[in-house]
Amino acid sequence: MRAESWRHLAANVPLLASSVIAMAREDPAHLAVQIVRRTPYRVRDLLSGLPTPAGPLAGLRPLWLLMLDRTRELREDLERSPEKSSALLDTLRLQVGAEPGPDATPRTWARAAWAAGDAEEALMIAAAGAAEAERDRIASQLRILTPGRGIVLGGAEATGARHTLAAPRPEPDRPIRVLHVLTNSRPWTTSGYALRSHAVLLAQREAGLEVTAATRLAYPVTIGRAQAGPVDLVDGIAYRRLLPRRLPRLPDQRLLLHARMLGDLALTELPDVLHTTTNFHNALVTDAVSRALGLPWVYEMRGELEKSWVARRPRNDQGDAEHSRRYALMRSRETEMARRADAVVVLSRVQRDSMIRRGVDPARLVIVPNAVDESLLEVARDPEGARADLGLAAGFRIGTVSALVDYEGLDTLVRAIADLRSRGRIVRASLVGDGVSREDLLRLAEDLGVSDLVDLPGRVAPERALAWYRALDVMVIPRRDSPVTRAVTPIKGLQAMALGIPQIVSDLPALTEVGARDGQGLIVPPEDVGALTGAIQRLAGDAALRTTLSEAARAAARTRTWRANGQVYQGLYEKLRGQPRTFGLEGARPPQT
Repeated sequence: MRAESWRHLAANVPLLASSVIAMAREDPAHLAVQIVRRTPYRVRDLLSGLPTPAGPLAGLRPLWLLMLDRTRELREDLERSPEKSSALLDTLRLQVGAEPGPDATPRTWARAAWAAGDAEEALMIAAAGAAEAERDRIASQLRILTPGRGIVLGGAEATGARHTLAAPRPEPDRPIRVLHVLTNSRPWTTSGYALRSHAVLLAQREAGLEVTAATRLAYPVTIGRAQAGPVDLVDGIAYRRLLPRRLPRLPDQRLLLHARMLGDLALTELPDVLHTTTNFHNALVTDAVSRALGLPWVYEMRGELEKSWVARRPRNDQGDAEHSRRYALMRSRETEMARRADAVVVLSRVQRDSMIRRGVDPARLVIVPNAVDESLLEVARDPEGARADLGLAAGFRIGTVSALVDYEGLDTLVRAIADLRSRGRIVRASLVGDGVSREDLLRLAEDLGVSDLVDLPGRVAPERALAWYRALDVMVIPRRDSPVTRAVTPIKGLQAMALGIPQIVSDLPALTEVGARDGQGLIVPPEDVGALTGAIQRLAGDAALRTTLSEAARAAARTRTWRANGQVYQGLYEKLRGQPRTFGLEGARPPQT
């Protein structure tokens, strides 16, 4: 570690320590689970070949299963012994969506109710059981979810606090300056969210805008990156970190501090426009600074929070979650913030239509889709060469570069590989990435006898991901049918299109709009192993069709470049800089059912 990193680590020790101590004091079992949950996949792979703890170490079995992402096996173990109850076991039950044990504390039952979406019931359970810390936390979260409740800087603060800002006076003749408010970023996070953010910032800079970004309060220290400094430069883009000495105890207090620190940064940066992304926590903070400084702000809705929350619940609980009070509150809050913003950026026509139905003025909606770097359009198609460079076996190969989570439906792809083998057709697959479903996919491939055909290399660096894309003859995005997958367009399909890789996608609006509408891919029903098998077999046996789809993919990708998006953003900001602030819902439409 460099000397500078050591200095940053020393400066961040109070923040990291206060966060860990607070969690340990409130719920040590939850802290232990969170630490285990963050075990790197390389460590998990090394440990997965060892025997499961037994004998004197049998008590470690539940944590062991969780660390290895064997959540299905863990849930089965817990359900076989419903009478066993302890703080650790009940915390693990919450992790896998199971009901707490009979001796669970009121705090645990309150958390179970909150996880299921029963917001007010969770508060009542905590209050009745004298679980004061949990009661305060849930009450704080409910305050954040309360419609119409905001953060006011320099005025009558809704939470009882005040923070006054002096309005900045930007120079009128300089380029438009934009301050982005992000959840996370490179170099500490390499998710699709962080990659899009970085691509947007680079494109905006190329379009002549002055850009900087600030990430959420205490990030990345709160994800264990205590060596992070107050700013990271990535490709010349400044990512500023809002690092307090310690975190306030309650969530709404943290949002207030976030707004204060962002406001202070804005006084230094003197932006013309504020630009944030989902979820509504970011929007609340950005709206507060916008109102204090008289600046326009843009809300970029990259997903729909409430639908993503439902997708993370066990599948048999998702119907109830979608009709829960917490779901309704999250949806209402997201809609409210979209209607308050001066402009709303969405990623697709599907999402635009959804926002209009929710009452957002169509005139404030701008589609800025996921896009590609133009340099990818010139990369030669050479899957055989890419496979040789990666040390992969020769032969027809399909796959994806993705988060390995349940709603991606990658078990359908593994089953299709097994189905193809049973028909005498050998097709190999690469499932590149990490996530809670990775271990289940490894075990499924083993159970179906296709471990030799399915590669799961784990998370790879962004610069290495290109090689894994290029090694594919066909990109497969077999997502399940759910509210979030119908609405959210992934970036990975566009990367494949730019490289001329044909696609097979589930028949979901957000996927077909990008992955098949212009003749660049085939469509199959979600979770239909037979249909997916047939589509793979068709492409494997028809080189001419693959060439036609490849050419169509690159032609479609040429219309979706980050450079073009940069110009769209520039035009949007130019319009916003010249218009007066409205501070309200003028122009909003009534929500449509």
